[in-house]
Amino acid sequence: MLSPYANKLDSVAKQRYVVKIGCVDADPYAICRSECKSVLDCESNELPDVEYPDIYHYLINTPGGFSGQCMKAYKSLDAYNYFISGWVRELLVSVKGSKFVILSKVLHSQRLSEPPLQVWVICEKDGCVVCGHCNCMAGLGETCSHVAATLFAIDSVVKMKKDTSCTSLPNTWLAPSNSRAANVVPSPASEMDFSNARKRCQVVGSETRAVKRCPEVASATEGEKESFYKGLHASGVNSVILSAIPGYTEHFEKSANATLPAPLTELYSSEHANLSFAALIDKSRETFVRLSVTPDEATAIEKETKSQAANRHWFRQRAGRITASKLKAATRTDPANQSQSLIKS
Repeated sequence: MLSPYANKLDSVAKQRYVVKIGCVDADPYAICRSECKSVLDCESNELPDVEYPDIYHYLINTPGGFSGQCMKAYKSLDAYNYFISGWVRELLVSVKGSKFVILSKVLHSQRLSEPPLQVWVICEKDGCVVCGHCNCMAGLGETCSHVAATLFAIDSVVKMKKDTSCTSLPNTWLAPSNSRAANVVPSPASEMDFSNARKRCQVVGSETRAVKRCPEVASATEGEKESFYKGLHASGVNSVILSAIPGYTEHFEKSANATLPAPLTELYSSEHANLSFAALIDKSRETFVRLSVTPDEATAIEKETKSQAANRHWFRQRAGRITASKLKAATRTDPANQSQSLIKS
């Protein structure tokens, strides 16, 4: 089925257009966008291998405004400048049998506010350019600057896909090259010997003998571990290892937070959610009267939170408190319908 654009062509141009699209049995302008895929999302094997020689042969062998002399300095061509300037947009690819249909939109060179030009190019998998078309004034010639710009764009994408570094690909296991190492069986790291192979053997006369390895040390028993932990705790030093050992974690935390008051978040109780507004206000007043901070606790808070956001105690002690930056907002909000953003801040 021909597109509305093809149906508006004169008889000669329409006949040539039908011949060009005959290799894919579809009008590229009528291809649904759901059948296409962005070339940037494609792997290298999903794109035609278009290279500069393919572009050269197509533009030279197809009657148009390109010559061998100008192709020697192709970077000065308008077509290449269109591509470099980013005027080639929405580069898509659709596979039709053994052919690749490349679709693109190219902005006008002088009238940027007008709708972009519609370009399509049909290529073989090996990169051979079969034909192309554009709906510009010179598009019937098949080698306008917009078609050439699209070819330069697909060439750039193919190069980028093929030049992908190994760090951008899934990791693969490279088998050792020599036959002896090829029989290596994967083992856990704990069972591997990472010592120098030369140092593991010594030459005695004409014989090579294996050096005796250090005797294996048995793992510590649970009783020995517990005795070690007790001795470490009794030394009075706040060892980091004790902070992760059950039974000693509490002592480790208390030594750091012994003089700090409990954070206000500990006043939360799920039972308070069922209280009425008046009862909740009374409960808040009772709790506020009982709250107190001793001079030693105030000094400890000041000392522990001097680094502010870099210290976890700073966040814990601020939670639930009305700080200076929030005082005005707290006094202006409706107690019966408080600002949720203020409460969460």
